Amino acid sequence: TYDGGRFIFVPETGDPFFWSDLNNPASIAETSFADAEEFPDKNRAVKVKRKTLYVIGSRSVERLQYNGQLDTYQVISGATSSVGYVGGMCDYAETFCFLGQGVNGGFGFYAMGNEAQQISNSTVDEILSSYSYDELAGCLGGAFKWEGTEFAVFSLPRHTLVFNGDWSLWHTGNAGDAEKTWTVGFTQFCYGYIFTGDILNRTIGIISNDSEEYGQPIEGEIQTFVRTEPRQKSVIYRIYFSMNSGNMDTASTIGLQVSRDGRIFGPMVYRTFGAKGDYNREVSWGSPVIKMSDCAIIRLRWYGKI
Repeated sequence: TYDGGRFIFVPETGDPFFWSDLNNPASIAETSFADAEEFPDKNRAVKVKRKTLYVIGSRSVERLQYNGQLDTYQVISGATSSVGYVGGMCDYAETFCFLGQGVNGGFGFYAMGNEAQQISNSTVDEILSSYSYDELAGCLGGAFKWEGTEFAVFSLPRHTLVFNGDWSLWHTGNAGDAEKTWTVGFTQFCYGYIFTGDILNRTIGIISNDSEEYGQPIEGEIQTFVRTEPRQKSVIYRIYFSMNSGNMDTASTIGLQVSRDGRIFGPMVYRTFGAKGDYNREVSWGSPVIKMSDCAIIRLRWYGKI
């Protein structure tokens, strides 16, 4: 990382971090090293935000500032978080995010404020628990801002998890399968565009407001549920969906599937988007849709821009 002309490094061995002379990353004095103090853990990463240095270890995050009179970094008292670094660090808005681990175990995603705040929910944490530590340590983190919304993208071997205030799963292709990945593994803002690099091949793209990705129609999905008290034998007679098809040129459809257990789903039943420019369309399914004992899972899937 970089702080006021000093380039700061963490060794892969986890030893104390060190920094360069001003504006010269190739010149490092013998005395230009320090260590986090409150936890005797190995250093894993360094990050500078708002003139504060964050030293992230395997069990802690400590905040330090440079003391020009002593010519060294000093820990800010009372500013330590008991969260260790695993992988996936990326900038997000005015802070940064990473995949971490609590001192008592358990993986989660964190955003850094005065202390590390967990942002992952129970569903995301359950996905993380399906991975080994070595797999999680290889997590790639990236971020970009699109139409006023910040996105943090975390690439894992079997999932691409995306945070923009809430969580979603992104994937390349139209399989309707959450256990696939978005093959974009790198984003860079340059010349007014957000360029993307692909993990699997040499494809380079730009992020745009389009209905296709690399020539394939983009698929969207929302899955939610309705829950009642046990043994109520409730009936959902009709499901309504309000949508905006806007100026989409291609004819597209939206489909509904329902399930009583979230594992076995009925057939996908499709409805059309309607005419171009229909900004206030309503589609519906039924009647009835499903008879449930205590829960119904509702899955909506569509292609195109709505």
